[in-house]
Amino acid sequence: MSIDRSSSKTPILNATREFYAKDTLPCIEDEYGFQTWYHGTGISASQHPDQRHIPEEEVYCNQCGSPEVLMIAWQWCVHPFSGDQYYDSEVWCPHCQSFSSFSYAEN
Repeated sequence: MSIDRSSSKTPILNATREFYAKDTLPCIEDEYGFQTWYHGTGISASQHPDQRHIPEEEVYCNQCGSPEVLMIAWQWCVHPFSGDQYYDSEVWCPHCQSFSSFSYAEN
């Protein structure tokens, strides 16, 4: 499994840029870009409603390495033709005030 990671002082994923400033709840299930996304002000990976697909060992701040981050965006989907599973996530770190994203595919 190859994981693409990035970090920034501003939201990274399109869904996060769309929702983060407007969100008022920790975790909301919503449709965005023909996919089901979870987005919100932030929730720990262990409290996320879709835990079965979240690799908790991969959820940490890309900037400072802290595992104490809040998930602010999450989606996973299965490609209808190949059957590959795709995952996208963004977290916010209260320690260094950074946004981190990770994306990967299981194929």
